[in-house]
Amino acid sequence: MLTGPITAPVPVFLVLLAIMLIAPLVFERLRLPGIVGLIIAGVIVGPNGINLLERDATMVLLGTVGLLFLMFLAGLETSLDDLKLNADKAIIFGLATFALPMILGTGAMLLLGYSLLASILVASCLATHTLLALPILTKLGLMRTQTITATLGGT
Repeated sequence: MLTGPITAPVPVFLVLLAIMLIAPLVFERLRLPGIVGLIIAGVIVGPNGINLLERDATMVLLGTVGLLFLMFLAGLETSLDDLKLNADKAIIFGLATFALPMILGTGAMLLLGYSLLASILVASCLATHTLLALPILTKLGLMRTQTITATLGGT
């Protein structure tokens, strides 16, 4: 039985490789995006799950690379002409979906007695965006619609 997370590089790599191969296949069979499987598998094997892998600099780097790759794919699927046409909507959407949750969340946390920095931290969690639905939108052929273009631009 493991007493702590795996730290040797080869076993860590093998666990990550198995997750990257198996999780997307399982979730796509369930008609869910493979990225959801990767996220859930990461939670399960991470320090808040069964603690198989620790959150170290390597995991943070790999997570950042995955996020940048997802953003890169979104950029490939987005037409620059469509983005130019919807730039005003994208800016308004981005500002509104960041500023409103940030202001309301900070205010609510201050009213609950939290410090200013803690309030801003909680509010920033409310004001985040995700590209989690990107694979579904691509599969459905909705990437070039005005709404999706504005949303991607705002994100």
